[in-house]
Amino acid sequence: MIGPPDAGKTSLVLGLAERGAAIFTDEVALLDSSRLQVHPFRRDLIVHCQTQYRFSALLAGSDTPPFKVFDTYRYLAPSAVDGGIFAAAAAIEQLVFPTLRPGAAVEIRSIGQAEAARRVLEQTFNLDYWGAKGVDLIGRLVEGCEAVEVVFGDARQAAEQLCALVPQA
Repeated sequence: MIGPPDAGKTSLVLGLAERGAAIFTDEVALLDSSRLQVHPFRRDLIVHCQTQYRFSALLAGSDTPPFKVFDTYRYLAPSAVDGGIFAAAAAIEQLVFPTLRPGAAVEIRSIGQAEAARRVLEQTFNLDYWGAKGVDLIGRLVEGCEAVEVVFGDARQAAEQLCALVPQA
């Protein structure tokens, strides 16, 4: 999942975790550029107040230390919501660009490679370090992965529809 702040990434991740998905990371992804794999980088999720409210039942059992709780957000260990599922590196098969729009019905639509590349580039913070290799990596990502935009008002409904798109093993 790739998107700017307040795009609904954490809400959608929590919706997917409710459905049994493992949480790989929050805010930063570790990529193996040669294999186009994402590696787990278990960082605390940054859960804003609105998301805490929407997922209060899921978060009720988590025991967050007071030093991780602030007025407008709290840090939450991924193991508190995904049962400690620790996934191995996985092939990147889909790029998901969430857009949280309160009150919106869930809409999932494919986006083209150029648009996907533009959106990834907007969210890449160390491209100057990687230079041409980074641009090449983004090109290989968008060429090898389906890219979808998910517009949603309800993260649970969006997670349900995203899960329906994934073939079950």
